[in-house]
Amino acid sequence: MDDISGRIAIYLENAGIRLSEVRLTVDENLPSRTAILNELRIAAPATQEVLAERLASKGFSSPPLDYLSRHLDALRKTSFVVRRKDGNYCLAANALKVLGTVKKRSSPDITRLLDLARRGNL
Repeated sequence: MDDISGRIAIYLENAGIRLSEVRLTVDENLPSRTAILNELRIAAPATQEVLAERLASKGFSSPPLDYLSRHLDALRKTSFVVRRKDGNYCLAANALKVLGTVKKRSSPDITRLLDLARRGNL
C-alpha cells in the first residue's frame, strides 16, 4: 500500500496536485448500477445524500458521494436517470423498462407506494 501511495503521490506532484488519501475498495460492498437504479426506483425523487443513506441501510458499504455521482452521471448519459433542477434524481422510462416489474406483493411499485406513505408524501 505504501508503494502504491508513493507512486501516486509522485505522479500527482508532476501535475501540481497533492495526494491526500489512498483507499482500496476491494473489500467494500459498493452498490452496482442495478442496485442504485433499484433503490432510486423506490426513493425517487432523491438527492445523492439520501440515496447513499438508503443504500447503506440496505447493507452496502456507505458509498462515497463521488462514487455515487460518477455512477449517476453514467446512468444519465445512458438515459436511465434524470437529474431535476432541484438536484434530485428520478428514473427515466428506459430504466423502468429494463428493471421490469413483478405482479406480486413484493412488486417494486407496491414497495414504492408504501415507502411514499411512510415518508408522508402521499
